[in-house]
Amino acid sequence: MAKTMGEVHEVPTTWTTGWTDIFNTGTWRSVMPVHQRRYAPCHAACPVSGEIPTWIQQLKKGDYQEAWLTLVANNPFPAVTGRVCHHPCELKCNRNEYDEKVSVKTLERCLGDMALEKNWKLPTSDQLKDEKIAVVGAGPAGLSAAYQLRARGFGVTIYEARQQPGGLLYYGIPAYRLPRNILKGEMERLLQTGIELLAGTPLKSPADFKQLEEKYAAVFIATGAQRSLGLPELEGAAEVLDGLYFLERVNEGAPPELGSKVVVIGGGNTAVDAARCALRLGSRDVAILYRRGREQMPAQAEEIAEAEEEGVKLELLAAPIALKKEGQKKILLCRRMRLGAPDASGRQRPEPVAGQTFAMEIDTLICATGAEADLTPLQGVLPAAGSLVQVDGEQGTGRKGFFAGGDLTSRERYVASAIGTGRRGAAAIARFLGVPEEIGKADGLDEDPVVFADINTYYFSSLPTLKKSKAAAARVADFREIEPGIGLDEAAAEAERCFSCGNCLHCDNCFYFCPDMAVQRDETAAEGYRVLDQYCKGCGLCAAECPRGAIVLKEEIK
Repeated sequence: MAKTMGEVHEVPTTWTTGWTDIFNTGTWRSVMPVHQRRYAPCHAACPVSGEIPTWIQQLKKGDYQEAWLTLVANNPFPAVTGRVCHHPCELKCNRNEYDEKVSVKTLERCLGDMALEKNWKLPTSDQLKDEKIAVVGAGPAGLSAAYQLRARGFGVTIYEARQQPGGLLYYGIPAYRLPRNILKGEMERLLQTGIELLAGTPLKSPADFKQLEEKYAAVFIATGAQRSLGLPELEGAAEVLDGLYFLERVNEGAPPELGSKVVVIGGGNTAVDAARCALRLGSRDVAILYRRGREQMPAQAEEIAEAEEEGVKLELLAAPIALKKEGQKKILLCRRMRLGAPDASGRQRPEPVAGQTFAMEIDTLICATGAEADLTPLQGVLPAAGSLVQVDGEQGTGRKGFFAGGDLTSRERYVASAIGTGRRGAAAIARFLGVPEEIGKADGLDEDPVVFADINTYYFSSLPTLKKSKAAAARVADFREIEPGIGLDEAAAEAERCFSCGNCLHCDNCFYFCPDMAVQRDETAAEGYRVLDQYCKGCGLCAAECPRGAIVLKEEIK
C-alpha cells in the first residue's frame, strides 16, 4: 500500500532497519504483544480475592498503610487471617517451582499487627443510605458481610446469639494460634465503623427470621455449624468430651481435667487443636485417631506437622468400636481400616479390615468428628440440601432479599472461605439494592493465571522462604503464641522474593530489548506502555524478557 499525501508515520528517533512501505510489518506479523495485568495464581486461589501482589509491592516500597488498605478492602481481619488462614495462595505460588513459596501469611500478619499497633481505622462511608441490613451471626462470614455493607454506606445490625463476636475465632481457636488481644483488637476496630451488634440475641424460630423481612431491606444469615456430630459407637458414653465444647472451655480459662492419656477422634483442625491443647494442659500421652490416612486429613498440613513435633501421635487408618471400663481403667476398643472405593465426597471410603482390632488405655476421649448447621430455626424460610442452606454463586438463597454464607452454606470449614462468602454476599446485596460497585474487586484481569513457565527466572535470585517458629518444647509449655512476629527488614526481604506474577512493575525490559524500538513508554496507557503496530514484527522478545508474565502474545486475525 503506497503512502498517501500528508500521511504521518510515528517513527522512533533511532531506527535500525529504516522505514519503507515494503517493510510494513503488518504483512508478515502473526502475533502482537499486549501489556496486560493478569491474574497471579495466589490471587486466583485466594478465597477473599485478595490483591496479593499489589499489597506485597506496596509493603516492599514501605507504603505500609496503603498496603494494609489494599488488604482490608477484601478482608477486614488481616491480623487474624495472617495467623489462622489455610493460605491456599501459598500452595499456588509460582515460587514453589523455583525454590520455596512466598510467606504471604506472615507478611499479612505483619501488616495486620502494625495496623493494630498504630490504631489505623477501617475505611467506611460517611454517607448513610436509607436501607438497613440485618446480619445474623457474628462469625467470620457475618462480620465480613457486615463490614463490606457498612463500607458501602448501609446501616448494619448484627444479631449474635452468644455474648462475644467472632464465632469460631473466639470460641474455637486456641490462644497459641490466635491471641485474645489480637482478636479483640480486630473486633473492636470493626465495630467502630458504626456496625450495631446485638449480642446475646438468638433467633430461635422461623417466625424470628420472617420478622427480619419486615424490618430490613435485606438479610444475610451466617449462623455457622455449631451442632457437633458424634459417633454411634460412643453414644451415651459420659466419659466422651465434645471437641468444640472442650476448646470453648479452654478458651474460657476453665478446661476440664483430662488425665495423662488422651485420645482425640477426628482428622480436622478441631481434632488437631484439641490434641495440642491437651499437651499444653499437662497430658503426656496424646494421640489422634483417624479412620483415613494422613493425606486425607482435613486439617492443615503444617498444623499436623507441628502437632507431631510437639509429641502428638497419629493413629491412622483406625476407628473406634466401643469404650469400656475394666475396673478403674478405661479401654478404647478400635479396629484397623483400609481405603476402598470413593464415597460421595470423592474421597476413598474407609473400610474395616477383618479380624484386626486393638485396644488403647485412656483417661479422656475427645470426639472431634465434625459439625453441622442446625437448620430448625430456618425451616420453611430457606431451601436446604441436607444440613446446608442452598445458595447460588452470589450467596442468594432464592428467597427475595435473603442471602447466606459461611459454614451454613459450605463444608469447607476454613476461616478465609467464610470471609469470602461474606464478601460475595455483601456485593450481591448491594447489587440487589441498586449499588453495583464491588469494593476491592480487581478489574480488567485476564482469566488465566500466570504459570511458572511465564516467569523469566533469570531476573530473580533463588532464596529460601521466611521461617520462624519456637522449638516444640517451648511451644507446649504454655498457651502463648507459637509463631513470633517479624520485623520490617524481614518483611521487606520476603516481599522482595515475590515474582509479582502478571503485574507490570515498569522495569522497561520490553522497551530496551525490542530490536525495532516498537515498544514505547506511555503514561496514558493502562500498563504504561504501548506498542507501535506499524513497526512490531511480533518476534515475542518483549514477552520473553518480561520477568513477570505481564506481556501476552495475541494472534492477529488477517
